[in-house]
Amino acid sequence: YLLAKHHNSEFEDKAAYTTIFGLLGNFYRQTTHEYEKALPLYLEEQIIFEKEIGEDHLEYGAVLSNIGTTYRLLGSLEKALEFERKAVAVTEKHHGTSSFQYGQRANNLALTYSKMVGHEMLADSFYQISVENVKQLMGEEHPQYALRLMNRAAFVYRLDRSEEARILQQQARDILAKYIGAGHPIWTRLNITHSKILWQLGEIEEAKTTLT
Repeated sequence: YLLAKHHNSEFEDKAAYTTIFGLLGNFYRQTTHEYEKALPLYLEEQIIFEKEIGEDHLEYGAVLSNIGTTYRLLGSLEKALEFERKAVAVTEKHHGTSSFQYGQRANNLALTYSKMVGHEMLADSFYQISVENVKQLMGEEHPQYALRLMNRAAFVYRLDRSEEARILQQQARDILAKYIGAGHPIWTRLNITHSKILWQLGEIEEAKTTLT
């Protein structure tokens, strides 16, 4: 980290230089889950973009999104919302609403809204946008489509819309069954949520079977 800062002047391509911060931030956030270490790296990346590269760069939205996601993981939802809203706006400007990047940012924004009381309609709206986005780009058999269905299913389940959640979860299960199997962390998480939904619907035996 310090070495990277020391050699800032040696990088002609400042965007390539900031990649050092982004990749290290991703390591701490996604691999070791040390969010407190990831955040300052992402914030340093943001500073370099704003001072030396410009906010019109195509990757600026990704920088903002990483910061917003990390704030959410740290429980700072208002800060997460601030960065994720801006990330969505910047991504729409540079990549358009039909891009995969836009769908990702919409999904992240929905995740934050879903954790905030009084923002349920906004969360649902952005979940729908993210699901439709990947459906149009990758089709209804793609794992990414299943993952976004899972996110929306978990959300509507918390709103006591259990039958709707069951349909979304089953769609996700049918897709992911072709790619992953028992023992995979995503499959385990999917089954736990599916079992909760079935239990709430009164389908006790099927709920138990899902967990075995």
